[in-house]
Amino acid sequence: MNTEDVLLSLMAMSTLIGWGLFISLQSEINTRPEPVAVADTVWVLYTGSDFEGACAFLRGGGVDEEGAR
Repeated sequence: MNTEDVLLSLMAMSTLIGWGLFISLQSEINTRPEPVAVADTVWVLYTGSDFEGACAFLRGGGVDEEGAR
């Protein structure tokens, strides 16, 4: 196996992983009651916390009831 074959294999794997993440994020977005941004969905999936609540906290607004889960 030469370098070109390895690079092509890595590109193919990363493309498949990317499509898998895209499809899972789309299904997560479509099952939520209100449309949300992809960044919000990614934040919730990986951290388990509310993205808007975290932004309000960082802006100095404190934690509201919805963001305090």
